[in-house]
Amino acid sequence: MFASWTSLERSAFLTLLLFLKVTSSTHGRTEILIGAVFSKETGANGTEEEALKLAIEYINDDNEKYAGIELKALVKYSDPMDDFENIEQVNSLLSSNISILIGPMETSAVIATHPLCSRASVPQIAPLTSLEIISEGDSGLNYLLRMSPTEKLKAKAIAEIIKRYKWETMAVLGYQNKEAPEGHSSFRLIANGNEWNMVKETLISPDPAGKQGNLRMASMAIDYLKDSQSTRLAVMFFPAWTVEKFMKRVNKTLQTEMGNWTWIFSNFGNRKEDLLGSDSGDIPDYMQGLLGIRPTVGKGARFEKFKNVWQQLIPGKEVSVSVGRVYDSVLVAAEGIKRALRNGVALPSNQTYRGFCSSSDKQEENTSGEELAKYLNEVEVEGVMGKIHANDPDYAGSAYFDVLNLRSTGEYKVGEWNTTGLHMFENEKPIWPSNSSDIPLDIPNILKGKTLRIATILAPPFVMLKNGAESSSNETKDFEGLSIDILEEISKRLEFNYEIYQAPDGKFGVKNRLTREWNGIVKEIRDKKADMSIAPMTISSDRQTVLDFTQPYMTFGLAFMIRVQEVNGNYFRFLLPFSKYLWVAICVLVMVMGFSVWFCNLFSPLGYYGRCTQAQSTKQLKPEVLKQVDTLSLNNSIWSSWKAYVRRSAEHPRSWSGKLTVSVFWFAVMIINATYTANLAAYLTVSRMQTPIETILDLSRQTRIEYGTLKDSQLQTFFQKTDVPSYLVMGQFMEQRKLWMPSYEAAINRTLEGDFAFISDRPILNYVARQDKHCGKFKVTGGFGNTYGYGFAFELTSPYTPLFNMELFRLQNEFVISSLTHKWTKERVNCELVDNFEEQQQLGSTVQKMSVQNMLGVFILLAISVLVGFLIMIMEWIYASAKDARKRIQGRKTCCQACGTRLLQALRDMCCPKQKTTLDNKKTDD
Repeated sequence: MFASWTSLERSAFLTLLLFLKVTSSTHGRTEILIGAVFSKETGANGTEEEALKLAIEYINDDNEKYAGIELKALVKYSDPMDDFENIEQVNSLLSSNISILIGPMETSAVIATHPLCSRASVPQIAPLTSLEIISEGDSGLNYLLRMSPTEKLKAKAIAEIIKRYKWETMAVLGYQNKEAPEGHSSFRLIANGNEWNMVKETLISPDPAGKQGNLRMASMAIDYLKDSQSTRLAVMFFPAWTVEKFMKRVNKTLQTEMGNWTWIFSNFGNRKEDLLGSDSGDIPDYMQGLLGIRPTVGKGARFEKFKNVWQQLIPGKEVSVSVGRVYDSVLVAAEGIKRALRNGVALPSNQTYRGFCSSSDKQEENTSGEELAKYLNEVEVEGVMGKIHANDPDYAGSAYFDVLNLRSTGEYKVGEWNTTGLHMFENEKPIWPSNSSDIPLDIPNILKGKTLRIATILAPPFVMLKNGAESSSNETKDFEGLSIDILEEISKRLEFNYEIYQAPDGKFGVKNRLTREWNGIVKEIRDKKADMSIAPMTISSDRQTVLDFTQPYMTFGLAFMIRVQEVNGNYFRFLLPFSKYLWVAICVLVMVMGFSVWFCNLFSPLGYYGRCTQAQSTKQLKPEVLKQVDTLSLNNSIWSSWKAYVRRSAEHPRSWSGKLTVSVFWFAVMIINATYTANLAAYLTVSRMQTPIETILDLSRQTRIEYGTLKDSQLQTFFQKTDVPSYLVMGQFMEQRKLWMPSYEAAINRTLEGDFAFISDRPILNYVARQDKHCGKFKVTGGFGNTYGYGFAFELTSPYTPLFNMELFRLQNEFVISSLTHKWTKERVNCELVDNFEEQQQLGSTVQKMSVQNMLGVFILLAISVLVGFLIMIMEWIYASAKDARKRIQGRKTCCQACGTRLLQALRDMCCPKQKTTLDNKKTDD
């Protein structure tokens, strides 16, 4: 019905409805007048006013929760940028004896009008104000309640976006109005705390023409951005209405360079019209790729119900932030009024407002307004936008922001922020001004077209020579490895070339304690012979004083590699997983189970043998039954048990007692065999990888097996300068015996000779141990010390470091580095023995012989099954004897007599197998 009405008709209907409700209010309902000031831009009957009326209608209809309250609205309109007009309208509302004022919607107007409300002791609710204002009346009460999060919170959200993309260099611009400078200042504090490089921090003066102006004052800042060679990232604290105007001027200045810039805005307004001036779906070219935030709509518990009513009232019109804030403002007002009335506050106040033009210097005291303000500040209620804490709009339950990305077809939500952190959607990545989803650089690409000279040393699998290349080769094409592949990926993205050469002394680089001079790669970079290094250099505090390092592209721990022991030949190693006592117990078990099966077969009336010897007459037995009489003789029973143990087809007992016993035996055999198989695999693998030294402490407590590390490496410095006594002693031991290895190749050869442990970075040792020629010869173990990282090294304060940092972040985010790591550490070097050993270690497997005690539960289970089987056999015997007694076979009158006769017959047949007789034969002989 509402869909066919015009906005004027809808407004008239709601106004009439409110009027009828007020005039027909029952005795005892208190009429409370709420004033509101809305923008002339939306006009009368705008969406904010519709939200106000809906909220009042909801409150007045709820006779249970808001019994005795009748709200009535008095709405005024003003130019949000005209402070005097707003003051005039608020003065008019206060003169009408309103109890609460909602609005104005513009922060500057709120600042201008709030002194009036404070003077009149009338609480004021600001739906959209984000400025953190503390304005207290003479009583110390806060008469202003904000419904929107502060600019400080917006600054935190923007900072989280910056952190998410690892940007560190930026220009931070702000618009000098009432709100933006607060966000600008808060962000700068966060940036300083994170040690970000803000190459430009400025506030742009407001345009004299206000919203009708074209931001002429922004020209200087834009010119600076154009000429900047320090950054390509701009963080903007501007009101929403300035975004289009600013970007239009930027487009005229930067032109073809627009795609190289990234723009992050703190305010995309409360609705799409705030950005473009209309709800058109088209985004201008110069605004495509922008990223910004807007308060989230729909997080409140009341949202779905409100949305359904709203769509019926205004079909096709989405719920905007301003609509939700106005609705929630009425809820807060109603909740405060309810509390005040319950506590005896007289509302509405009968105080006379003298107005700002009054000749009286002192306004009459409004105690009702003071009390109402106190209760309003205590309100906590579920709203449309979230859970509302009237005295804390930054509360986690109501402070949500959408991260929006502008594209040609409109706005796209690509993430969400709240006080718990930022969540960027994996399936909806931003499209930047470059028209790509690749994370843009925050600085200009000054490497494009350049050729870098790169120093390195051979360190598998990071830097190696290809097969056939000479060991002293300095040809770039002769190198391969993980670091080479990472460098190649970065060079493609940053469009530079490179030349690789080996450091003349083949060392990473340490400082000489006497001359204080550096050697190795460090010296090459410091002497400007190399622009950078891609060798796996550990990032250390000493090196960071003379070099710039990128963020770590790999973290690792320290370990040592040692030659495994030669395993002595043993033709009976397959017996080692079980102790000799367990093997004896298994043999006895097979014999006992064979005997048990035979016993059940012999005495049970259902067994192969028992059913023949205890039959009434041989004439009643089928020929095939007689043929099966010796199926489970003593020999056959023992043999059947052995066949069951080795998983071969075995004869099945016929009696239930025998079946139970055999079933449990089969289950026990399954457990024993499975345990043997698993333990044998672990024993053969782990025993093959046995070494006399298992931990770094084992290594430090002996001197028979020598140990060393690479000369002039970070590890050498670590052992010489450490504060840990045991490691310091190890360093002195290596120094005394001259165990510093000149190269990785020399260290590997020394380790192969035996009685030597090479201490180094775990990734390098793992690669060496997995190579085909070394597979099964080395064991890498004994992780110790802290976790370290590899980084690419540059000259101190190099402009190239931030570029490499950004690309390394991209490669990690796209899992390129992890894919390359797997390629060089797993695919290229496949050692099954090492894989099995690592798997055993992860599972916590150790070499341990299984004893009788380990398998005692299995034997107990078997013993119980044998006892239960015997009980079942006795029950079978009693049942058969009872049947004999009922049929009076051989004159037996009682069950006991029949049972005794059967027992005698079974014993006679067992002792004299050659004189087998049935019960009928015995009767004939007598």
